[in-house]
Amino acid sequence: MGLFVLARRQAAPFQGEALPWYLTIMLLTLIGVVGWGEIVLPDWRWPGISLAPRLHEVGVVVLIFICMVAAVLLRSRLATIAALGATGYSISLLYLVFGAPDLAMVQLLIESLTAILFVVAFHRLPPLADPDPRSKRLFHAAIAISGGMVMTALIWLALMVEAGPRISDYYAQHSVAKALGHNVVNVIVVDFRGMDTLGEITVLAIAALGGAILIRERRRRQRRERQI
Repeated sequence: MGLFVLARRQAAPFQGEALPWYLTIMLLTLIGVVGWGEIVLPDWRWPGISLAPRLHEVGVVVLIFICMVAAVLLRSRLATIAALGATGYSISLLYLVFGAPDLAMVQLLIESLTAILFVVAFHRLPPLADPDPRSKRLFHAAIAISGGMVMTALIWLALMVEAGPRISDYYAQHSVAKALGHNVVNVIVVDFRGMDTLGEITVLAIAALGGAILIRERRRRQRRERQI
């Protein structure tokens, strides 16, 4: 009994029973731990790869930024949901630009399912509360900007890592010898990246099941309303 009392007292300052409070704690922890490691890193340098972006890449990034700003500034829930979905779709375009159609497909389906979930739950949400005080909004903005800076620095560190030979050459050379397949793309998806493909199939299956359940529940609700 004493152990449970001690656990409740220790967890009480961090359990506000509200999602924004939990997200704040998680982001502050991420910023503090990862940011401190980035600050003490002594060998910051310019990455050895070219960072010159192409025009269409800049266009996709600008589109993502516009959708993100719209999601923050819009006051209508429906418009915010549309802006969030547009942000996710824009990120899937970025995956396509860098040659990852499988990730783009997963991103596209998950964003669609998320938008459907939001719209279905739209009429069940409570009315919008009054805007937060200016000090609270500035605090949240500072956390968001700091988190973005920490993640940007983390990506910069990843670019500093010396890149080895292209992995695509390995796949082309060993596709027949090790996987007995002449179609390199199929061999990569089924053999070399089999577990990754299994994970993506699982995500797609869950998304499909979620959509089917939502449609079925809506039809059941409509039948019950007609009977009443």
